[in-house]
Amino acid sequence: MRSRSSSMALLVACALAAIGLVAAPAGADVDAGAEAAFVSQTNALRASRGLPPVAVHGALVAKARGWAQHMADVGGISHSNLPDGAPQEWQRLGENVGRGPTVDAIHQALVASPSHLANLTDPGFRYVGVGVVSANGTLYVSEVFMETASQPAPMPSATAGTPTSQPRTRPATPAPQVAPAVVPAPPPRTYTFRSYRFV
Repeated sequence: MRSRSSSMALLVACALAAIGLVAAPAGADVDAGAEAAFVSQTNALRASRGLPPVAVHGALVAKARGWAQHMADVGGISHSNLPDGAPQEWQRLGENVGRGPTVDAIHQALVASPSHLANLTDPGFRYVGVGVVSANGTLYVSEVFMETASQPAPMPSATAGTPTSQPRTRPATPAPQVAPAVVPAPPPRTYTFRSYRFV
């Protein structure tokens, strides 16, 4: 009888351990190198079109990293509530989210999508925060773009920190959220992307 109850206890313990393994992704880590690569590729794209670079904004990085971690935790992509965690000085926000195997593959797919390209090359966006989390061989990325009321000359893209603009109160009632149409990734379906703007 004792061995039967010990076997049952072991079986229950194994089942609970298996549930825990499924619930959380193994090895989900922030990838700062990938974040810097996304910023570099974004600024190279903007320069090729005669646009000013976007400067890295510390609060946007924190927001983007938190959202990338959330997407890795759930194993899928979705948009954040853009104003949550955004700096007070924002006037307009945009967001691209995606997942895939490499920075280059994800960035090229974003560039190939008109709605994502619009966020990447919007001349009004002067600040960016990129969050990348790697989980089980997949990169989850959130790119958050920001326009402020007064647009100072952006800081170099390699410098994280806060902008020099003065905070300004947003309109009492923000305009409705607009989500551009999602362009599905080309086969094989290993990438998923979404673009979003909040004005």
